[in-house]
Amino acid sequence: MAALSAVGVATRLIASSRFLRNSDVIRLLIHMQVAGLAVALPLFAVLGQLHFPQTLEGAAALGGMAALNGVGVFLALKALTLIGPVRTAMAQAMESVFTVAFAGLLLGESLSPQKILGAAMVIGAVATIQFLRARAPR
Repeated sequence: MAALSAVGVATRLIASSRFLRNSDVIRLLIHMQVAGLAVALPLFAVLGQLHFPQTLEGAAALGGMAALNGVGVFLALKALTLIGPVRTAMAQAMESVFTVAFAGLLLGESLSPQKILGAAMVIGAVATIQFLRARAPR
């Protein structure tokens, strides 16, 4: 499953970076959101699993998540145009490390040895790629 996910992310990064050569980030972001809705809404309708929040706090949380997701996708696409797909992928690889760290710091989540090992492996992979890129002949 992880390998399939990695292939999907790599495909999205490469395709997005090629598309962004002749387009702008906002246009691609709008197309991605509309395509997502076009796929998700019929699925929710068929499965009957679309449930909206019943409280104001729930609606605010849903709106906040949607807004922050939009900002995150915009920044990721902007990074593609500024630093390219390889560096963007390395920066996105650190997302899980920061998620675990912030969950521990802000939410009191316990950091198990497996989580610490996973974070160390991600940091090690990113550092290795940076080291190999720096040593590669130009």
